[in-house]
Amino acid sequence: MQWTDDYLVGIAEIDEQHKSLLGAASAIIESLHQGRKWLEIHSAMLRLLESAKVHFAVEESLMRLCRYPGLKEHENEHQKFADKLTGLQLESLTEDVSFAMAAFIKKWLQQHIHNTDKQFATFILEATAIGDKEKAGKSERAA
Repeated sequence: MQWTDDYLVGIAEIDEQHKSLLGAASAIIESLHQGRKWLEIHSAMLRLLESAKVHFAVEESLMRLCRYPGLKEHENEHQKFADKLTGLQLESLTEDVSFAMAAFIKKWLQQHIHNTDKQFATFILEATAIGDKEKAGKSERAA
């Protein structure tokens, strides 16, 4: 999974976190294709899951602050991803789920960023632009 500007949502911190998540996913996929040892792949999965949890907390906090109406649905998507990845990680202890895992991670990240995250980012950017305009109007009236 290569980062392209097509993944940009327009919020710098979120874009940087998305780059990191895609990089972690790419490392897992590359390790699988190179036939690396299970422990290395398992460790990379743990890093991806931990990075994703931090990223999800940042996104959800931003949504709460801006009163994003799709917060609950977005939280549910995040939870389903974490649950599925945890399940795959546990399954990997007894069977080879590596390529199913790689396909899931790649598909989920692409769809989630391109659809769900871009929707919330548009809302956030519009909400903060309106807030900036309102603040500017108040300071002009005060002057």
